[in-house]
Amino acid sequence: RAAGPPQPFSVEAHVTQKNATVVLTGELDVIVMPALANHLTRILAGQPEHLIFDMAAVTFIDCATARLIVQAGQALPSDGRVLIRYPSAVVRRVLDLTRLASCCDIEESAGKV
Repeated sequence: RAAGPPQPFSVEAHVTQKNATVVLTGELDVIVMPALANHLTRILAGQPEHLIFDMAAVTFIDCATARLIVQAGQALPSDGRVLIRYPSAVVRRVLDLTRLASCCDIEESAGKV
């Protein structure tokens, strides 16, 4: 984790008929996981075709929360894969180390190779 005070967790959802985009900010850990799960349950009740997570502003993520996010795709009617858009370096590292990166689609930020 980065030095200094932890970033507050926030979740913002933009839902259309086909897509649900979830913008996550701050630290995603066991403490905020129940709140995130609750948000995802409400979002998935609307039966979006695609679930997109914008994770550019995530400063920490634990393995359990990463698994929750990736497995949320199982509730989708499409191919069951979530799209993780603009993962921060820490998110990308956790997805790679846990091999969860192979279970979702990842869109890197335009400025990165």
